[in-house]
Parts: sequence; C-alpha cells; structure tokens
Amino acid sequence: MKVSRFSFVIFSVSLFLLHPFTTHAVSQYGAYEPDRSFGFQEWFTSGEASWQISFPITGGRTESELNFKHIDSPITVLRGGGNLDSEWSFDASVGFGSISGGRGTDTDRDIFPTLVDVWSVSTQDISGDVRFLEINLAHWERVERNQKAPWGIGVGFLHYEDRLTITNGVQTVPVYSPISGLNSTYDFYWNALKVSALHERPLDENFSFSAAVSLYPYVNYYGEGYWNLRTGTNPTDFRLSPPSFTHKSTMGFGYEASLGFAYHFTDTAEFTAGYRYLYLKAKDGTDKVFFADGTVGIANFDWVEVTRQGAYAGFLFKF
Repeated sequence: MKVSRFSFVIFSVSLFLLHPFTTHAVSQYGAYEPDRSFGFQEWFTSGEASWQISFPITGGRTESELNFKHIDSPITVLRGGGNLDSEWSFDASVGFGSISGGRGTDTDRDIFPTLVDVWSVSTQDISGDVRFLEINLAHWERVERNQKAPWGIGVGFLHYEDRLTITNGVQTVPVYSPISGLNSTYDFYWNALKVSALHERPLDENFSFSAAVSLYPYVNYYGEGYWNLRTGTNPTDFRLSPPSFTHKSTMGFGYEASLGFAYHFTDTAEFTAGYRYLYLKAKDGTDKVFFADGTVGIANFDWVEVTRQGAYAGFLFKF
C-alpha cells in the first residue's frame, strides 16, 4: 500500500466521521442525545521488528536475519467516532510518527546438523516513519446492577506500516569495515482483522477507566526492500529499480492490550491516559528477489514480527 492509497483511506474515513449521525446515544438519564466524538493522543512508543529468510544449500540451509531495534517514535493519533444507537458504537483513528535513533543488525549464517557458521554480521542506523489506520465496531451490553459499566464485544480492521531507511553500515564479521554509501530501505505493511473484549467503568463522578484485549486471527503481511549497494547490471545483481525483493505471507496472527483512564472535565471534554501494547507476526511466506537480467529468485520467508508499545495521553471531545 503506497502513500496515495493510505491518504485516500484517511480522507474517506474523515468524511464519514464529519457527517452527522442520524441516530443517538442513550444518556445516563435515559434521554436520547447526540454523541459523536473527536480527539487526539500522543502515543509515546518503543518499537522493534525483525524478519528472516532461508534457502537450502548442500547439507543444510542458509538463513539471513534482520533485526531492527529501538525504532521508537512518538505517534500522533487522531480519533473520531460515535454511538450508532444505544448498543452499537463506531470509531476510527489514524496515527503517524517519525522514527530516529534505531539500530539494525543483519546476520547471515549457514545451518548444518552439527554446526552453525555465522559468516556475516553488519550493523546499521535506522530511521523512517510509522503510521496506522484503525476502524472498530463495538456492541455494548449493560449489566442491570451497574448500567454505567458496560461490557462490549468488538470487531475491527488495522493497517500498520513501518517504513525504514537503513544507513551508516558497519561490517563486524568476518572483519570490521565501514560500509560506504549504504542507503537502503525496507517497508513493513500489515493488514489485520481483530476481535476484542471491552469494558468501561466509572470510578467516581470525574474519573473512569477502560480496558481492551484484542486478538488478530487473520494477518496479511507484505514487505519490500531496496538494497542500493546490491543493484547493478550484472546478471547476479539486483535490478536497478525498486523493489529489490518482496515478502508476502497470509499466515499471521497478533494480539493487543490496552488500559486507560479518563478525567472528565465536563460532560463533553475529557483527558485520557493509558498504556497500549501491540504485537503482530506472520510466517511461512515467500521471498521474491528481482535480478538485473529479469529473472526472479524464490526463497523461504520464514517469519516477520513487530512489537510497538508505550504510554499515551490526549484529549477527547464529545458533541
């Protein structure tokens, strides 16, 4: 998914959120009142990601593993939604941030029955961007003994991206040597469906808390890389135009948990804060490498995973 498609989805969701809802929510006094919301958060995240490919060799296999550590970023999140009726609610959010100060490690090894030969290790500086789009639909049930503390079941969709730039490489195995001119890229694209268990509860007249646990039973992954120092015109070089290779897998899963607190200034404004943890993984996919002579090499895309977590704080307004 390219930037233009991502922007189009954001624009479409924004138009939906700005359109007035024709149904209303039940207030705590039993009367119907409009209930839409818009807010923003800053999610102070730490992140890491990694992937591995492999292919057979005589007597064993070769593995290439890349790890991206400390791909941290404050993420600005814009939220909007509303109640469709007394039991159903909808919300959507978009998030975007910049990554700096990350560290990458590229490890190549040969695996034999009685030997592991690590024959290449290099490190790099990592920067880039992170963004996501999330859409959720929830059904709420209120227990008779506590009408103000509903439980909910939700379904949703998540699109998540890490778009990384890889520079300042240093070879550390077999010998220490700076890698001149490194300016490669790798982009992670995740699309996932989720189911959630939700709960909200007031603590007193001004404070409340919320909790959510989500599972991602279906995760589709696509990644693409451009290795600038491997491109050229020889048959064994990567082609000059990006991408140099792609990764695809539909065998994914994930989970997410969040816990939040809200301070209600008024009936229409509140301060929110909490913690959110997200994990996604895919495996058993296909690695395709595009060579300069037009041929395509196929290898095993063993696995890919990403973790992003951190505290958040923001404001939510209802109207």
